Amino acid sequence: MVRTDWYRDFFHGMALDFWSGIVPEEHTLSEVDLLITQLQVVPGEQLLDIPCGNGRHALQLAEDGYQVTAVDISPQFIDVAKSKASQRGVKVEFVCSDMAEYIATTPVKGAYCLGNSFGYLEYDRLQLFVHNVAASLQPAGRFLIDATIAAECLLPSFQERDWYETEDVKMLLENSYDPYIGAMETQYTFIRNGQTEQRTSLHRVYTAAEICRMLEGAGMTVIELIGSTAGDVFELGNPQLYVVAQKN
Repeated sequence: MVRTDWYRDFFHGMALDFWSGIVPEEHTLSEVDLLITQLQVVPGEQLLDIPCGNGRHALQLAEDGYQVTAVDISPQFIDVAKSKASQRGVKVEFVCSDMAEYIATTPVKGAYCLGNSFGYLEYDRLQLFVHNVAASLQPAGRFLIDATIAAECLLPSFQERDWYETEDVKMLLENSYDPYIGAMETQYTFIRNGQTEQRTSLHRVYTAAEICRMLEGAGMTVIELIGSTAGDVFELGNPQLYVVAQKN
């Protein structure tokens, strides 16, 4: 069985390099536009990026004039993000912390959880995470989740094997789904210049309704289920799901 806290030391070496290079800039920009629209924020307001990974959303939002606190458990990711912020001449408050345990010291106008990381945590810790995000929001503040791992996205087109490639790293995914615990286990093989590294992850798979109930249990109202960065209404089988909720 995979360690439930696999994410604590997953992102280093080739895995770190792969995730830093796999997402096209156009997709990041389209997600930033979605965030601004759905979180109903304007430049100067405070946002929480949790977890932030290499900071691709936080850096763009900072360039656009937002005050961003970016949280991630990986010190390697935080170092990459800080370096990029310095190169781009933008200010972001980076915090190395477990996403489940972080609460903002000053309430923020909006928060977001992107990069398909919502299902990283076990159920009790995911509930803690959602409650702590709610506690970090101002009254009527909004929270947007990338829920691509939702059952309605994943299971209709489930693939046991798949390949992805960046400029210099190839990644083989080998997936299996355990219906007893509602989770997908993935074996990763990263390949670069004849060298390989392996990792294993465990993503909890929730239905859209379960995610909504979790948010509502934390004192939020679900506003919308969105099926693309263009704002389309979510339908069964869409490869993307964004859930937007507002603090009561």
